[in-house]
Amino acid sequence: MSEKDGQARRLARDPLAGLDADRLKGLLGEGWGRPHAPTPEERAGEKKDRPGEEEPLPADDSVGIDARDVEESPVLEIVEAPARPKPAPPARPEPAPRPKPAPPARPEPAPRPAPAPPRAPEPVAADVQAPVISGDTEVQGLLQALRKNPRDVAASTRLAEVHLDRGLHDLALAQLLETREFLPDSVETAIALGSAYCRAGNYGDAQEELSRALRLEPDNPTAHRELGIVLGKKGLYDEAIAQLRKAIDLAPGEARGHYYLGVCLNHLDRIDDAAQAFERAIEADPNDSKSFHHLGIIWDRKGRTERAREMYRQARAVAGTARG
Repeated sequence: MSEKDGQARRLARDPLAGLDADRLKGLLGEGWGRPHAPTPEERAGEKKDRPGEEEPLPADDSVGIDARDVEESPVLEIVEAPARPKPAPPARPEPAPRPKPAPPARPEPAPRPAPAPPRAPEPVAADVQAPVISGDTEVQGLLQALRKNPRDVAASTRLAEVHLDRGLHDLALAQLLETREFLPDSVETAIALGSAYCRAGNYGDAQEELSRALRLEPDNPTAHRELGIVLGKKGLYDEAIAQLRKAIDLAPGEARGHYYLGVCLNHLDRIDDAAQAFERAIEADPNDSKSFHHLGIIWDRKGRTERAREMYRQARAVAGTARG
């Protein structure tokens, strides 16, 4: 395209393009010289006229522009965008404080047990036994005698024997201990207590009571005999034989001493002496079934079978008579 054609096109688009500055100023006023930005339609028309290349602006496009107007035209200031702040690093969570261990709980003091109610005074042995043996005429008589006179040693001893025969060891001991409170120097009560302890299996207290009786009365044959029996129960056969012989010397007609002497001799394998002691026990008491039975054992050990059978038969007969 020639320069003339380009100028003709511009005049066609802009009729004021060929006017000088004074005329433009008179027609358009003071703001004629400010730059005019082409519209999108104008830019599209130019591109349509010159496909594939852009036409350079004419050199005289700035002719007629007053310098003052240029200075007064607004200037586009380039403002730098503020720097985007860097994201702060994620805050590290502070570790949760460890819980302080709870102090150990103090155990609550156990409640104090309620004081036990006062114990009722223990009744006298005779009163305890009364309901059990209320139908026994002998016992009722003994209890009545002791109510009248608590120092009645004969009644107390007999009542203790009744209790022992029935297996009531505690009642027998209680009765005798009560009597000793009234009569602390009673030899009969000490001997009865020693025998009761022995029958209850308390050989230590039995030996102590019988030794006490012998201190009160050294030549009492019953105390020697009962002490010999207790020593034999403890397995002290030599000491027991000595006490039993002393008792027999003081009272030779008492079968109980001979019988227990034969038992102790038999434990020491002195069977001939033992047989002699059992025979003397039978002489003193023909109804002593235990001596008959032990004689039968000794004759068996000696090989005298027929004699042994005879002793066993006698023992059964005597025991039957005693039960009848």
